[in-house]
Amino acid sequence: PLWEQNFPFEENNMTLLGTSMPLIDEPRQRVLVGFADGWLRALSLKDGKVVWEKELGSGLFQDIDATPVIGGDQMYVVSAEGPLLAISLKKGAVVWQQAIGSTAALALSGDVLYVSGSDGILYAMQSGNGQKIWEKKVGDGALTAPVIHNQVVAVGLSDKTVNFLKRDTGEILIRRFARKGVFSDLVLDDHGLLPGVAPGGHD
Repeated sequence: PLWEQNFPFEENNMTLLGTSMPLIDEPRQRVLVGFADGWLRALSLKDGKVVWEKELGSGLFQDIDATPVIGGDQMYVVSAEGPLLAISLKKGAVVWQQAIGSTAALALSGDVLYVSGSDGILYAMQSGNGQKIWEKKVGDGALTAPVIHNQVVAVGLSDKTVNFLKRDTGEILIRRFARKGVFSDLVLDDHGLLPGVAPGGHD
């Protein structure tokens, strides 16, 4: 390997033992990673040295499982029980935060950030200041990561549904049922949305 980094891990609280997928910040030549103990780190792509780091996790489960997203000079990241943060990529300073937790990847479209909350609520908010545009209780259960297509945002729910909502209002347009529930992220391809369902398939 070109380099490797090991960081101390203290299990002070319960944890899902999950980490986010590494995210590359090309303009600044950094890799951004969230860890199971609630720490977010920006590492140099060249040698793996820590450029900045920030402890985000709070509550019982501190894991940063959701893959962050980058928009301009900011990144958006969330821990399992919150908070959701917008962070400056230059120095790691917090721009804004909201008391929202999630383990699903975030989605950014233009200046709107979509978040599948751990509470079964789908949120749409302004990426610049964190103000909520709308929020919609989709159901009781775990939401998959939001998938955006045209004027629709789609999320799966572990209570056996795939839900299609209007991007601008959060109104539920269509709800499809799967026998065993939807637990992995939806995939958009040339044939449409493919839900990841539990063994048994969908109706």
